[in-house]
Amino acid sequence: MVGVQTVRAPPLARSSALIDDPPVLIFLLLGFAPWLLLLTLAVALYLTVIELREMDLHYAWWIWWILLVFMTHFIGYLFLRAYAVYRRWHARTG
Repeated sequence: MVGVQTVRAPPLARSSALIDDPPVLIFLLLGFAPWLLLLTLAVALYLTVIELREMDLHYAWWIWWILLVFMTHFIGYLFLRAYAVYRRWHARTG
């Protein structure tokens, strides 16, 4: 057809996402994480289990908290500690 122009939609994602994240690129290229990072994750998960044993929660909450800490590392553990402090404070005052 003569005179018909095709309109091209802009891309939804950037094509150079790996170039902007050099630390992540190192993990992807090496295929493993440093031992210190894995050790701190293991410590965070261990402390999570200790905290959950004291709270006596349903197993579904155990899974939820462990997965949160596994995916977010110490940020998730800090949220768990804040939740535990809130529960203790609320149980004492309420």
